Amino acid sequence: MVAIREKRKSSSWRTGAAALTISMVSSYFSYAPFTPAIVLVLLTVPLAMVATIGGSWRLGLSALYWSGVSILLFPTVIPNSHNFLIDIIVGVGMALLVLFGASYAFSVTRP
Repeated sequence: MVAIREKRKSSSWRTGAAALTISMVSSYFSYAPFTPAIVLVLLTVPLAMVATIGGSWRLGLSALYWSGVSILLFPTVIPNSHNFLIDIIVGVGMALLVLFGASYAFSVTRP
């Protein structure tokens, strides 16, 4: 039973890492119009949900946040004149990643 749980946790971690990577790449692509960013978001959201349900909730929530960022950064949603808003959104995302990383490190080292 423990081996099954560990295997599921390992696969949810991989799924979450893939979702986070794809969502961060799609947020980078979403700065330009007519990019595959929206298609990548449609791929990322189910992967993030699977990772969240599978137990890797930090990776799943981070991937969902960056998917939302890539939708917000799409030029038709927020015009390019609001660069300060983009800086705030990306800064909050990076702070969220640091917070989740510290939370994970604390949960692993705690006896």
